[in-house]
Amino acid sequence: MTAFPYGNVYLGLLMMYHLGRDNRVDCELTWSPDTIRWERVEPGRPLIPLGPARSYDAGCIYAQAGPPLLDGERIALYYGGSEAVHRGWKRHCLLCRATLRKDGFAGLEPLAADQPARLTTRPLRWTGGAVCVNADFCGGSMRVALLDAAGTVLDESRPIAEDATDLALRWTSGRAWTASRGTLLRLRFEWRAGRLYSFTGLELP
Repeated sequence: MTAFPYGNVYLGLLMMYHLGRDNRVDCELTWSPDTIRWERVEPGRPLIPLGPARSYDAGCIYAQAGPPLLDGERIALYYGGSEAVHRGWKRHCLLCRATLRKDGFAGLEPLAADQPARLTTRPLRWTGGAVCVNADFCGGSMRVALLDAAGTVLDESRPIAEDATDLALRWTSGRAWTASRGTLLRLRFEWRAGRLYSFTGLELP
């Protein structure tokens, strides 16, 4: 596994060797709060899937050793791809490139298509700027409530129904919310038929 700091956590690219099945190697996503305790984000589902039969990365995928590169609004992941499966050392490895949306390693979505999702954060520290979200709600919608540390609603956002990577929330009160840097606040997300990737403007205390 290769690992790197990302946001407030650490991410790892775990190469899974499927010994006894087909001897192929693919790459899963893991995360850790401290580099000591690690969890697989979605066991069995590769972040970088193998290519189709006879393609240059149909047999093995080997993750890069360093952090990914941000190329505009896309993340670039470089990896080694091999058509041959993992048997001994006689195989080639070609330089390959995969891309993700910004902060697109993983996202949260409703468990059921006909049910809304709700997420309330723990108290987080206000950074002094606007609250922005990275989400895809084309075909769905989301509202965000701004809460104080005790859970009292201070304001709610206007509905979001688009795909955006750095969308500043607009509040129904019309206020441009400001607070002393370090003030503890919560966010409550409620949405249907979409995916939430990340947000900025609040950080772990």
